[in-house]
Amino acid sequence: MNEITENRVVKAGYLTGTAQAARDGASLLRQRKDGERKRSAAAKRAARYRNRTGN
Repeated sequence: MNEITENRVVKAGYLTGTAQAARDGASLLRQRKDGERKRSAAAKRAARYRNRTGN
């Protein structure tokens, strides 16, 4: 699948590797957002637990 997309991007006049670089960048951004979201949820759970136990 990557080769098909890359071939279409090259035919459109972009440099080879442009599509893969865009996918890699989007993936990295998505991973950062997911990590941030998960850390926030974990902090909320920890706060609820602390409040529930009275510590």
